[in-house]
Amino acid sequence: MQRCISCWYGVGGVRGSNCPMGSWINKGFAGGCNLHKPKEALLAPVEPSGVKGRSLPAKKAAWKPDVSLTPFSLVLKGSIRGGKNSVQITRSGHRYPNPVWAAWRDEMVCQIKAQFSRPTVEIECKAYIHYFAGDKKRRDVPAVIDSIWHCLEKSGVLKDDCLIKSVDFHGGYDKENPRAEIQIMPLLG
Repeated sequence: MQRCISCWYGVGGVRGSNCPMGSWINKGFAGGCNLHKPKEALLAPVEPSGVKGRSLPAKKAAWKPDVSLTPFSLVLKGSIRGGKNSVQITRSGHRYPNPVWAAWRDEMVCQIKAQFSRPTVEIECKAYIHYFAGDKKRRDVPAVIDSIWHCLEKSGVLKDDCLIKSVDFHGGYDKENPRAEIQIMPLLG
């Protein structure tokens, strides 16, 4: 039996033999398991076993752009206003943001656009937020995070705020310089 040169697990073995990283071995490929084989081998059609004399038409793999995200940082100066309680409703049921919150959001969007000059992030990522409030009021952390997500999406940093899959939030106090330091990096694995 041939073995994967990276993890030494058998290639072409029975279903159930797997790489220590958890990838199944692709039967019929002698260069390595799914985790360690070259990209061209993943796209190559595999001859079905047990069928002789005929083969299935080769499926072309969908083209995906090679999008890599270099980690970047943003700093939002000033206190963050939670947006969850800033939605108002008209008599007819139309929902709109509180004008004070909308003015704050527009100011934050201007700050973000001044710092961000990259293409819009369209892959899953994780965020680290270090928030330093200017006062010692109790804050609703999900509301603060939600406000930051809305600002990032409105400013064009993120295609959709659902792309952020992991968040690490730390709070603090700085009376002279209230701010939110945001780091965004690709989600690995």
